[in-house]
Parts: sequence; C-alpha cells; structure tokens
Amino acid sequence: MTPVNRPAQQHKDPKLGVMVYNSDDDCWLGNYNCYEYRIAGVQSQPPCPELLRYCFDTLAKKAWLTATLQQQKDQIKPTSDPALHTEIDDLSYLNLLFYRRENELRLLAQLATSKGEQDNEDKRLWHMEFSGGVCEGLAFYT
Repeated sequence: MTPVNRPAQQHKDPKLGVMVYNSDDDCWLGNYNCYEYRIAGVQSQPPCPELLRYCFDTLAKKAWLTATLQQQKDQIKPTSDPALHTEIDDLSYLNLLFYRRENELRLLAQLATSKGEQDNEDKRLWHMEFSGGVCEGLAFYT
C-alpha cells in the first residue's frame, strides 16, 4: 500500500497572507514583506491571534528590523574577534520565529551571510532574540 500524500494544511491571514503548517518544525511558515517567518503552533488550530498580530506588527517595520540588526552588529564588533568582523557585517535575516514563552511574545531571528547559513569554518549559527519589541542581543551557537 502506498502512502497518500495529503496537501499541507494552510491558513490564510488577511494581513500576512497564506501560511503552510510544517509538522517537522511544529510551526506555520509564510513570507511577508520579503521576510520568511515561522509562527509556533499546532496543526489542528490556526496561529493564535496575539502571535499573528505580533508577527505582522514586527514584519511591517522593515526599517526598524534593518536598523536593529545594524545596531546589534555595531554593538558586538568591539568585543568580538576581528577575524569575525567581515562575517558580522554580512549578516542578514534568514527567518524569524514568533512564539510565546510564559505569556511573553518572543522572536528568534536566525541570521545568515550572503554565502549561506553555515558558510563559515566553525559552523556558527547566528541569531538575535527579542522580547516583545526589544532586542536582547546578537550571538551565535557553534
């Protein structure tokens, strides 16, 4: 017996457009204002209204997102290894994950260089974390 391919579950938001549920990551995937986004959730329910609003309000502020990333780059460079400066300068948003933790709206922004997410010798995974509209910093995992 061959498995039946079921169409991906979709949700259409009037502001963010169509998003598709990804069961591997337990989130809704979409694209808005040239940003790939993910909203944490479960397949049986559309994303919660608070997360949809937080996602839209954040993604609609393209200038703020761009300025925040630049501020974080400028802030981390004086305390980082000079060998990382070119990589830091080249960082841009890869995708943005919106979620709730302990009744707090949060955002985890995964970053990448123009060469790709892991195009560095040490496989650094760059990210920024936000609580509501406040960026908590730029860092990387290895």
